[in-house]
Amino acid sequence: LSELLRLCHPEYHPAIRAIGHRFYALSASAALLSYAEEVHGFRIVTHTLKFVFTGSFQTSLIDIHTAFRLELVENLNTRLPKGSLFAVIDNTSNPSGARLLRTNLLQPPSDLSTIVSRQNAVNELLSHPHSLLCLQNILRRLPYIDGLLSFCIQMSNTMAKNARTPFLQTDSTKSNKPNSTDSVPKDTSNARSLLDVRDYVTSDATVSSRLTLGRISVNIRMAELRITKLIAIKSLLDQVVPLKNALNDLNSTLFQTYRKLLDDPRYAYTQKKLCTVLHEDIHISKGLLAMQSQKCFAIKEGLNVVLDVTRKAYSEQLDDITGNCKFVEYFHISNHTRISCSLAFY
Repeated sequence: LSELLRLCHPEYHPAIRAIGHRFYALSASAALLSYAEEVHGFRIVTHTLKFVFTGSFQTSLIDIHTAFRLELVENLNTRLPKGSLFAVIDNTSNPSGARLLRTNLLQPPSDLSTIVSRQNAVNELLSHPHSLLCLQNILRRLPYIDGLLSFCIQMSNTMAKNARTPFLQTDSTKSNKPNSTDSVPKDTSNARSLLDVRDYVTSDATVSSRLTLGRISVNIRMAELRITKLIAIKSLLDQVVPLKNALNDLNSTLFQTYRKLLDDPRYAYTQKKLCTVLHEDIHISKGLLAMQSQKCFAIKEGLNVVLDVTRKAYSEQLDDITGNCKFVEYFHISNHTRISCSLAFY
């Protein structure tokens, strides 16, 4: 809100303050301004923008006070979702569906054809319980779509930054400090000066190694995040065909429109491109150990020698731990092997 007030002309400040409670409108505006400044390098002069707020097309606008009194998304007494209309009817299968339901409660459609098509779709699902069950099972397996969309948008920018910054770039290539031989003074007769020089060189090397290790750890975390997102995207694309087949038995206009959207050949093309690098049986798994195994063996063999060697060592470690567990179980030793993100196996 403060950023919009800074960039927009004072004439439009009342309109901006009027939507101070509209989180999505403010978030979208802030994201657009951030995208223009960071990606395209635009620098907007203060008090120059024109601001106009227009609601969604063919929807009813409900102000915050009316929504609060009607208890659409919050309880009137506790100010929590429990006990509200949204909490009562929220039987969605994933977070994206819950957000869509919340949006439709706060901005219900006012177009008659849209309302009738949704009612017909609900009636058809009630008359086809098998199709309803199939759709629910497929939708539960879908990952968080909104987060994947933002990841796809930021991918090219992230890769461009990494292209400018090498993966294992050390400080010696970036720093203009003299090396260890240049740091030694010409007069080495004084033993104390030698100790000072050695301490200086050692401390400088320690700082350099710490900075390098810090960059490596950041790159490792980013690489792990990317492979997790790629697995989620592949899992999402794997559900396109089952979802399209589940809609074959439904004849309402809304479901047929969804089916036509799923016929887009770009889904299959993207899935095929991902399978050139990822294994075809890779998918999102529940549990820390199962998901770690998926991320470790997601990329096909032969693409990176270091990755292949690392996976071989990881497989041997898992085999050793499995053997120890069987040994403990065979001799009835009171010992439990656990795994966590911070401690790994312990």
